[in-house]
Amino acid sequence: MTDKVKILLVDDNQNFIELLKDRIEFSDTFEVIGEAGNGEKALELMLELRPEIVILDMIMPVLDGLGVLERFNQAGTEGYKPKIIILSAIGQDSLTSQAIGLGAKYYMVKPIDFDLLIERLEQIIHEEENLAVSAAPVDDYILQRRITEVLQMLGVPPHIKGFVYLRDAVAMVFEDESHLMRITKSLYPGIAARHDSTPQRVERSIRNAVELTFQRGSKELFANFFNITVPLSEGRITNGEFIAYISNYVRNENRHESSS
Repeated sequence: MTDKVKILLVDDNQNFIELLKDRIEFSDTFEVIGEAGNGEKALELMLELRPEIVILDMIMPVLDGLGVLERFNQAGTEGYKPKIIILSAIGQDSLTSQAIGLGAKYYMVKPIDFDLLIERLEQIIHEEENLAVSAAPVDDYILQRRITEVLQMLGVPPHIKGFVYLRDAVAMVFEDESHLMRITKSLYPGIAARHDSTPQRVERSIRNAVELTFQRGSKELFANFFNITVPLSEGRITNGEFIAYISNYVRNENRHESSS
């Protein structure tokens, strides 16, 4: 019998923790080894228990999720790097970028679909197992074609500038994920330079393309295609999330092809 993957739960809502714990421990793969209701306690348990995965709420008393990530990175824990899933009621490019830049693996917007969260946990395990399998290089033409096919499948209007900008953004993140940490400082300016535009116009055009996609009724298709839950009450997903999901999908498709 293999050891279960150890998880630390961090949220100031105890009822939510209990529900999440019950769902996680229903699986034979995972085990909750600790709980914390604020950021300081979370940091203490991370260093003491060394869980393999931390599910961390963004908004908490004493120390918020970003503060936990910052202090953990400053702690100098050589050889120990847990996979961190951020949960937040706020979906913003800036918060997503900061969390990813500080080491978060996923950023999920509340309300959380527990089944989806379990899938994300399982993805983390499978990704670790697949690290030994290197993705084969993809030439520019094939990459552009694959991204174009995904955008068309999702219903992104192909006649607007945002379509081209999205395709470039996904390709840039495919090649270098760190662009997600610097969306306004490197991603938008890089695309603007290619098209003789401005970062502000690029951002607005991508935002317009994403919103048009959902207005045209592709929101459910997007959720089903990537097997994620889009907050239907808000009807919005950030530019960074949209770009990241497509980039990850194309990357995973490439890995499957290279390993088959």
